[in-house]
Amino acid sequence: MHKRRRITMTQQHPIVRHGKFLLPSVICLFLFLAMFVILGYMRRNLQIFHQIYHDLAEYHQAGLLLRQGSDILTDAVRKYSITGDLSDRERYFKEVNVDRHRERAFAILDTLPGGDAVNKNLAIAMKNSKELQDLEYHAMRLLATPEDLDISKSPEPIINYVLNDFELRATAEECRDKAQQLLFSSQYEHHKTQIYYFIDSSFEDATSILDNHFSKAVAQQKCLYLLLALDMLALLAAILVLLYLRHVHRTRADVLLRNLLDNIPLLFRVKNARTETYLDANDAFLQFAGKQQLDEILGKTDDDIFDEHTAKNLIDNDIKTLLSRAPVTLQDTLTDAAGIQHRYRITQFVVEDGGNGPCVIGMADDVTEGEEAAANAHALAKLLFCLQDDASVVVPSQLLQIIRERADADYALLVRYDQEGRCYIETDCGINRNHAPLPQPVSCLTSDIPQILREIQCQQCYSFSEEDLATLHAACVKHGNGHTALPECATMVAFPIFVHHELWGNLTLCYSMRHKLSKFEREFGTECCEVLAVCIERRVNYRALQDALANAAAPK
Repeated sequence: MHKRRRITMTQQHPIVRHGKFLLPSVICLFLFLAMFVILGYMRRNLQIFHQIYHDLAEYHQAGLLLRQGSDILTDAVRKYSITGDLSDRERYFKEVNVDRHRERAFAILDTLPGGDAVNKNLAIAMKNSKELQDLEYHAMRLLATPEDLDISKSPEPIINYVLNDFELRATAEECRDKAQQLLFSSQYEHHKTQIYYFIDSSFEDATSILDNHFSKAVAQQKCLYLLLALDMLALLAAILVLLYLRHVHRTRADVLLRNLLDNIPLLFRVKNARTETYLDANDAFLQFAGKQQLDEILGKTDDDIFDEHTAKNLIDNDIKTLLSRAPVTLQDTLTDAAGIQHRYRITQFVVEDGGNGPCVIGMADDVTEGEEAAANAHALAKLLFCLQDDASVVVPSQLLQIIRERADADYALLVRYDQEGRCYIETDCGINRNHAPLPQPVSCLTSDIPQILREIQCQQCYSFSEEDLATLHAACVKHGNGHTALPECATMVAFPIFVHHELWGNLTLCYSMRHKLSKFEREFGTECCEVLAVCIERRVNYRALQDALANAAAPK
């Protein structure tokens, strides 16, 4: 007779003993990996956003380069036809052979994404550019004297240009009249207009293509956010099951759960809803709270751990969750132990914990980088949209309003340094929260604030100290005979603006309260200064061309 074999708990197979933990653990691991995959796709989408706005900026820069080069060539050759000054001719060929704005513009456009329509428009613009240059060579050949050609002082394109018999027999005065007719003719203006028209058409087609890509990326990003929220809820549910099993049956699953919680890139916390004290948290939350050990927060409230603002936000979020009695997802701004603000996407829900009463379980994902990058891209897109039309009609206050709203500053100022050593802010170059301009212009001598100027020129972003603010205020009062319209502020930050590699001025943001700039605000300010530099350069070139045309049209 065989004895029945008794199987004790210690003799059971590990899969049998721990089977109740296996499925939730596998689900947690799967959801954890899925969350990383979703975050990877979201980061890729952010890179697409950056690339789209980079391409838009490149298209805009190419258009400005083309206009700038064309305007320089037109201005130089027309002045040469009127005055006969060889320096204007040398300026023309410096642009053709050295600066090469038009060629650089076409090279940039050729490397950017676009369809058949974009390439066709670029080819037509290039054709008109060559025909325009042929007219300019023709005019300069007519203006070249026999002495220039004999001693080979003229550039090769002029020497090699072939005139007809009539032009060869014409007098110098007739040649000059003929050259001026060519350069001020409707045909010449037609070619310039065609170049701008087809470049603008290329920009519009490319913008339309990039807008479609942007719309698709935005739609995909929304789906990814939804998937991330669902994944977080599912992960919370799976973690909750493991927590319950931990209390029911303490096994080695405790170690697995602890490792899982401590390694997820989310802030995880458990609070007793009645006593408002902490029952558990992961390493990420401890780092956020500035604590080293879990014992430092267990049994303590938010008021005991965090500053007043952060504690209030966390308590308010718990109240919303308790009132809802359902999983809630919300966004909030929290300040960590280092004093740095972050934007979090928070998911919380309530569970009953036997004798302890209801508990609030929450997880928070840091979405600061994505939101700040998207906000910077949106504000820069608004700036570029303002500059699509002729920049000569763009009012500085329009651009400053966009910058001020994004930076959440009390004042945004455009400070300029002139050649006489004066630092000034014009009436339309300052805007406040109420969209109101400066009540009167502000100016002072730069010699009164030398150290501040040097620091602004050497740094990408310069924060004024209390001594700097006092020095600047004193300089403005001194120049204004005891009065100054410079706004009172506790924090002032300046971003330098370089035009043609020279310090033109700076973009200044003023805050009535103490304000610490984040890296995203610094990046945004630097990018805004690059856009403002392009706008300023374009306005200067436009005004110079208008003056040249006015001088050329004036009666002799």
